[in-house]
Amino acid sequence: MRKTTFSRRDVLKGSTALAVGTVFAEPARAAPPPAEAITPALIEAAKKEAKVVFYTAMDLAFAERLGRSFETRFPGIAVRVERSGAERVFQRLGQEYASNIHSVDVVNTADQAHVILWKRNGWLAQYLPEEVVKYYDKKYYDPEGFELVTRVLVSPFGINTNLVKMEDAPKSFADLLDPKWFGKMVKAHPAYSGTIMNATFQIARDLGWGYFEKLAKQNIMQVQSATDTPKRIALGERAIMIDGAGFNSNFYGEQRGGTRIPFILRWPARVKPGTSDALVCLIDFLASFADLTGQKLAPGQAPDSVNVLPALLGESKTARTHLVEHSGMLAIRD
Repeated sequence: MRKTTFSRRDVLKGSTALAVGTVFAEPARAAPPPAEAITPALIEAAKKEAKVVFYTAMDLAFAERLGRSFETRFPGIAVRVERSGAERVFQRLGQEYASNIHSVDVVNTADQAHVILWKRNGWLAQYLPEEVVKYYDKKYYDPEGFELVTRVLVSPFGINTNLVKMEDAPKSFADLLDPKWFGKMVKAHPAYSGTIMNATFQIARDLGWGYFEKLAKQNIMQVQSATDTPKRIALGERAIMIDGAGFNSNFYGEQRGGTRIPFILRWPARVKPGTSDALVCLIDFLASFADLTGQKLAPGQAPDSVNVLPALLGESKTARTHLVEHSGMLAIRD
């Protein structure tokens, strides 16, 4: 993390991937660092150390692909990926720093609270990549240059459609308490996953801890990572995932045609209850919500986003004609 010499840490020092929001500690603010370009001199200096250590809460397959992409772009610099749940990454970093061990160069977490503490402890070094300033909205990076957002995660329900019909799928947290789902659900653990820690906090805040006490009586399969739950339902070990994120190759395989996960929209005043087989993608939200709110996208903005608002409102049974996904391999759905 913090290092005064010109090294590999200057290439990627202190950048932190967050799952949600940008909330920062208020004590004395550091002066904003200048945006830095990746120059030949910087790359040559990094090659002298020859490696970068990456602690991450991303799905392992994705993190390793990210590492290989870095190695391809910067030959001579090896990436060592150390993957665990965000809460375990947090514990490990605290234990290492308490023992004066400084192994990690770049750390990724799915829990915003971690960054607040690391920043307060002085464990993060300032670094603001030029491309971030150029392409990121300012709300997605710390103006002091201590961290930036690289992914925004949701923690949705999911079902195996071979085991549960879409019309029978749970549509609310209350539905999960129905006895018919006894022994058929899987959940990730908040003590391991940062995504699930945040989701659990928000559910307890809104529904009360008593909700989880009732849910515990449903004989739920408990796994560690948010990336485990979609894999369990894909294998048919359980029919429903209560929470989860970070889809692996099971959901991106060319035989499966890419990601398949239920999308639930609730707007009683506008949308009538029902189901749809319309093909939509998360990137379509930008064009669709821009239309809904009367906003006009600038030329070249969100070129891959398709306006599927009629399908979302139940006014059309079709949306996209096709969808191409690329996550280490290509998949197409039509």
